[in-house]
Amino acid sequence: MCATACPKCRKPTLELAPGALAEPGKPAGSRQCSVCRGLWLPRSLIEYWQHDPFVETGTGESTAPPPLEDRRTGLCPDGHGIMIRAKVNGPVSFYIERCALCRGVWFDRGEWQKLAAQHFLDHLDDLWDPQWKKRHRKEASQRSLDEALGQELGSELFADLERLTQALRRHPARAQVLAWLGERLGG
Repeated sequence: MCATACPKCRKPTLELAPGALAEPGKPAGSRQCSVCRGLWLPRSLIEYWQHDPFVETGTGESTAPPPLEDRRTGLCPDGHGIMIRAKVNGPVSFYIERCALCRGVWFDRGEWQKLAAQHFLDHLDDLWDPQWKKRHRKEASQRSLDEALGQELGSELFADLERLTQALRRHPARAQVLAWLGERLGG
């Protein structure tokens, strides 16, 4: 497949992305598909633009299902073979693709904005790290549990429990306190 082929449309529809011309000291090379509006960003360009993106920005909080292009991976536009996918969990989960060799990333339309809204652009490489993803899922689950318990108990009691938890976290009598609480609450 030629270097100008879109990873998703699989046709030579990649063009220089608007705003992709290199400024002094900034790399060039982003390309956008004229059909599906997907965006190819070389790794060096992502690093330059992740905090000041040149791509269109929006809220990124769309609850619309991912585009049809998200259902399949594609080939690296620079000719390095099949890209690897990473699932991004959020209000609507979606996949982004990265070339294992050049580490350029393909963003289907709207995915850059979704990643920015969820603060994942700072952790882009981590999206392909299973241990980071596991830790991130655990933290998100804990936040959900805390929120539900806080609503159930009320903010004042929940704050008291948080302070008690912090005080007991490294206390040498922690096991005895937990046993005592179990007795008091069970009986």
